[in-house]
Amino acid sequence: MMITKQYSTRCQNGCFLLPIVPVFTLLAFFALRPVAAQEPVLPATPPNAANGLIIYEARCANCHGPQGNGDGPLAKNLPMPPRAFTDPAFRATAVPASFYDLIFNGNLAAGMPGFGAGANTRAPLSESEIWDAVAAVLTLATPPDSLVQGEALYAANCQACHGAAGLGDGPDATAPLPSLADTAYWFTRSNEQVVASLTPGAIEGHEYELDAVQLTAVADYMRTFSYQIAPVPAAADVISGGTISGRVSNGSNGSAVGNATVLLRAFSTSIEEMLVITQTTGTDGMFQFTLGPVPAGWIYLVTASHEGLNFSSNVGQLSAATPAIELPVTVYDQSTDPSVIRIAQVHVVFDFLSPQILQVTQLYVYENQGNTVFVGEAGRAGQGVTRIALPQNAQNISFQRAFSAMEGFIPATEVIPLPDGFADTVPLRPGRSTASLVASYTLPYNNGAELSHLIPYAANSVTVILPDLGVRLVNDGAWTEQTQQTMGGTFRSYVQRNLPANFSLTLALEGTPQVNSAAGTTAVAQPLSQTTELIIAGVALLAAIGGAVFVLRQRAAQQEEVEEEEELEEEMAEMVNGRTADELIQIIAALDDAYAQGELDEAAYRAERARLKADLQAIWQ
Repeated sequence: MMITKQYSTRCQNGCFLLPIVPVFTLLAFFALRPVAAQEPVLPATPPNAANGLIIYEARCANCHGPQGNGDGPLAKNLPMPPRAFTDPAFRATAVPASFYDLIFNGNLAAGMPGFGAGANTRAPLSESEIWDAVAAVLTLATPPDSLVQGEALYAANCQACHGAAGLGDGPDATAPLPSLADTAYWFTRSNEQVVASLTPGAIEGHEYELDAVQLTAVADYMRTFSYQIAPVPAAADVISGGTISGRVSNGSNGSAVGNATVLLRAFSTSIEEMLVITQTTGTDGMFQFTLGPVPAGWIYLVTASHEGLNFSSNVGQLSAATPAIELPVTVYDQSTDPSVIRIAQVHVVFDFLSPQILQVTQLYVYENQGNTVFVGEAGRAGQGVTRIALPQNAQNISFQRAFSAMEGFIPATEVIPLPDGFADTVPLRPGRSTASLVASYTLPYNNGAELSHLIPYAANSVTVILPDLGVRLVNDGAWTEQTQQTMGGTFRSYVQRNLPANFSLTLALEGTPQVNSAAGTTAVAQPLSQTTELIIAGVALLAAIGGAVFVLRQRAAQQEEVEEEEELEEEMAEMVNGRTADELIQIIAALDDAYAQGELDEAAYRAERARLKADLQAIWQ
């Protein structure tokens, strides 16, 4: 219930005697502050409980329970029962500043980790986020009916002098009164201490008769002046319990993997990690996680470690009708044989930063056709896995990774320089890679340009894309040319298929980019930013789903088969940017792991995670 601060003429249940003077002129109340031995950390601004409840759901509810009842799914695994915030004893004795320290530093003896900067957590909370979490705890600990009662008491007896927001600016105030929103007061005292200072006769010049329940209600309500309150979240549907089991097997030889470390992770529907449980497989490779009460809708993923690499299961969900699910994990041995590596697609995108500077973007989608993880010919991934060659005159070189659509780039810091080019150090697992590698660079352009470099691996197809600006690819007949129209404009594409390993990719462009003659400038006629968006949109379409949409649409048009077009639409409805829900969740989990290991910049990580979550929500909706 959201509590609104409004005037009221009498107590909701008529349970008190009107005082001789307005109750709780707290000059003496605030003058009695004890001197602390060490200055506590205090919030710079009133904490926000609404934001805190989001943090609470992601970081606290798995132990303390979604409603703060101390009944989270991990509670039974802790050395001490987690604190129940709804316990009246906690509400009476909790000191917010002390609770801030507990969240920041943790209490390992009780099984509670620290969440502050410097604590052993992969994503520490900021000072303001911890205070928001404290405000969330206050929200869960305070019964809504107490706030309603306290609001009525305050409105009838205090508001005329202390004001609606407790700022001491009420219409009957004869002099400025101290602010009741002073965080230094409220966050260094428990309700028990506040109520003791408000008992009849404790404040000189005040006569009133209120019992402990009424005083507690007033204290609960006045405390809300020091933080931004929020509605208590409704109780989520809860499954009484369930089991998640499976087998870890070796996909390289078919054997069971015993004594393997497996992690069960649960994600909320907003893809926040809610639960992590570790277990070791038996000699038969089997594992089983038994869960207590858990919210319905959580998504589960099992990860197993093998030879230093992590491998994930598909995702699954429990329900009242399906309280047991299997999430087997397949792991693979490592290999140094490059013959199993094939490039599913190479896309070469040309654009013009100016009539004299050609921007080149090359996107590689790899696949491992073997049954082992390729870790590079040297046998150590850190020395290079997949090799990348670029033209000798390439400038402004950068590498990025696309986990979803082409607009979602993350710097590929795993790419290292070699004497003859570059190499990606990410091991390549069997099947098609879940991430595309993007190499970007510039070349000088003077009415033409040539690009030439080696492609170390066989490729299913190479597609060249450039805007229709009066520049063409010199075609000796090896390229199949097409003109494509998109919402952003027109571009030309050229395709070659089934190219052998170690082939030389040689491309020559000729022509002068069109200029805006009306303006009398040398600027490219079409805005370059729009051209880039146009080309990237075309690449995303081809790269994300292997060109399947384009091929099927062309085939349907040629054969005039409506059924095939409808089948394509059904396939597209089950994916976004070529990814199913299972794949997106696995990518998000891998992204989280990479960030936890310090491999990704935080801003880029959070931006890409948000994009992936949006893609996933588009599927679920």
